[in-house]
Amino acid sequence: DVAGRRRPQDGDGVAERLGRAVNEREVFEAEFRVVTDGGETRWMSGHGQATETSPEGRTVRMSGVMVDTTERKLAEDALRASQERLKLTVESVPDYAIFTTDPAGTITSWNAGAERVFGYAEGEALGRAIEVLFTPEDRAAGVPRRELELARANGKANDERWHLCKDGSRFFVSGTLAPLWEGGALAGYVKIARDLTAAHTAERERERLLQAAQRFNETLEARVQERTEALRASEQRFSQAFFTNPIPACMTTFGRETFVEVNDALLALTGYERDEIVGHTSRELGMWSSDDDQKRLAAAQQDGQGFRNLELRLRTKAGVVKDILMSAEVIRLDGYEGYLKMFYDITERKRTEEQMHQAVQAVMNDATWFSRSLLEQLARIRTGGDAPPSVELSKRERQVLQRLAGGLSNEAIAGELGIAAQTVRNYISAVYDKIGVHTRAEAIVWARERGIVGK
Repeated sequence: DVAGRRRPQDGDGVAERLGRAVNEREVFEAEFRVVTDGGETRWMSGHGQATETSPEGRTVRMSGVMVDTTERKLAEDALRASQERLKLTVESVPDYAIFTTDPAGTITSWNAGAERVFGYAEGEALGRAIEVLFTPEDRAAGVPRRELELARANGKANDERWHLCKDGSRFFVSGTLAPLWEGGALAGYVKIARDLTAAHTAERERERLLQAAQRFNETLEARVQERTEALRASEQRFSQAFFTNPIPACMTTFGRETFVEVNDALLALTGYERDEIVGHTSRELGMWSSDDDQKRLAAAQQDGQGFRNLELRLRTKAGVVKDILMSAEVIRLDGYEGYLKMFYDITERKRTEEQMHQAVQAVMNDATWFSRSLLEQLARIRTGGDAPPSVELSKRERQVLQRLAGGLSNEAIAGELGIAAQTVRNYISAVYDKIGVHTRAEAIVWARERGIVGK
């Protein structure tokens, strides 16, 4: 008696549809839960209709089928839960535009960061082709399609170019497009991007200033043979450009590389006073963060020629290490022969690149976790396996996990529990191993699903 085993929560609607099928000859269709003799709840799907009536017109027989749909319902629930976890991860990085597409390049998801960067609300973006985000000239050149093809062939496609906002304005984007695979088949793509218009503009300005400095040096060389007054006037113009240049710059000798002159921008970058630098060498000041940097600089200057965009790590007077690009030109001026060197601080750009890498890794880790969790759940359904065993956490591990799920940093957790920050990191690593996750976001989702939040 399947009808008699119905869960009370599902009973009224099923009984009503069954009554209409008997009395009004309607087709009976319903999905409901039943309780087995062993007390287990199962999902059933029924379909049937009246097939025999009495002379008085009353239904005396119905025929149909009843199917156990428990496995399908559990798989659907697992899929919804995994999709929600992935959504929580994507929404946790609002500084980045993160969206997904289907294999054809149609937008299928759109986070708050994408709305902020591109200007389209989620409802406006969903269903659109990614071409809407590219400039007309890139669309005409087939750039959007080529980016999809490169990502599929190579595992990712880097994107550094101008894009379009909803209002038609342009901004410079640095991003990565990666394919999403499900069961060996292409399921779509994920794009992570960030607005780097300010950094890009500053880079172009730096190049312009370097080119201007090179042209200026060439002009000086051409006038060396001119009268002393003309040369002095040129030197004065060079001096003004040198000292007022917003790009950090210095003049050094060949050989020992003794500082001959520095501008105010370099003093601001390094934290030194002028008399602390002039007359000294970078080695004496410990200006480079490692011997390798010192050797690379020496190698670049070995042939006595200029060089471009040598990446080094500069140590300031205060001990702060900054990433820089150095370019140099050989100059000859009023008996002086040496280098004119220009420094460009790329510390923020390097930090941005690292943040981008971490964001891509976080999303891809969570996508991998999502796929693995779903496949494991489906495997248990197919084999009839039991639910995974519960995880036993120590009292201190649970205290750490509760505060982590509440959004506290490692330092804040250490302060509340009265332990060292390194000890907190050790507990977090142990918790990761026990609950089978690899990232902080996964641990937070795991804890919140089980009600482990707060003190």
